[in-house]
Formats: sequence, C-alpha cells, structure tokens
Amino acid sequence: MSVVGVRLDASRAIEATSRFLESHARMLRSNAEDATNFPQRHVRQHPRGYKHRTGKTIQATKGTFVKTRKGVLIRVKNTRKHARALDGGSGLYGSRGAKYPIRAKGGGALKFTARDGREVIVRQVMHPGIKPTHFLFNATQATGRVFVANVHADMARIARRF
Repeated sequence: MSVVGVRLDASRAIEATSRFLESHARMLRSNAEDATNFPQRHVRQHPRGYKHRTGKTIQATKGTFVKTRKGVLIRVKNTRKHARALDGGSGLYGSRGAKYPIRAKGGGALKFTARDGREVIVRQVMHPGIKPTHFLFNATQATGRVFVANVHADMARIARRF
C-alpha cells in the first residue's frame, strides 16, 4: 500500500475569494445607490396621465432600501400631500368611491370657466375625483427590475475576472 501526499497551498484561493467578495459587496452598494435615484428618473420619464407643472412631485419621489429579516425591500415614497391621491385615485376612483365637495376658502366663491366658455361663480362644487396614475407603484416595479438586471450583469462581469 502506498500513500501519495499532495501539498496544497490554499492561500491563493483564499485571496481570490476575498477579492471576489469585496468586488461583489462594492457592486451591490453601487447598484443600491443607483436604485435609490432611479424612481425619480422613472417618474420624470413616464408621467402616465399626469402633467407635472412644477416638478415638485417628481423631486419629492425618493427610493430607499429597507432591511428586513428576510432581506431588503425597495421602498419608493413621495412626501407631497397629494401623492396618495395621484397614485391611488380619489373620489369615485379612490377608496371612498364617492364624489366630494370643494368649497371656496373663507366663505368666498369659486370662479371658473365652464366647457361651453361661460364663467361660473359658485360656493361649492361636487368633484368626481381623479383617476389613479399608479406612478409610485410603477416606479417601484421598474426600480426592482432595473436593480435585478444590473446585479445579474455585474455579477457575471465580476465572475469572468476570477
């Protein structure tokens, strides 16, 4: 019976694994940072039935990563007070499913031009609501898709180097 011994030097493999893991961590941090900026770009490029007059709603759209026990969530939020109505609808199209009154401030009157061109002055109107644009939902979905695609591409690029 003969025994053949082979001496293995694992230091190079350990060093390469360490470099790979460092590259992988850097890549994930970079993609996470890009993903937090992506929702704002997405809302700007895909308005979906909503005309941004001032751009403040776009600027208030932010993406964040939230750590959970099961992993990480991408959260897209908007701090503007009308963002919930824009995203989910209001009135007939929202959670209440009913028209709502719009009253003049300070007991005054509302003045607007009707469709037929005449001026109308009233104390209150019943507003039917606005249809949902789902801009936050769409931005969240797009951010997730782009993040996953970028991570897959970068992981393949890093793996080819090692």
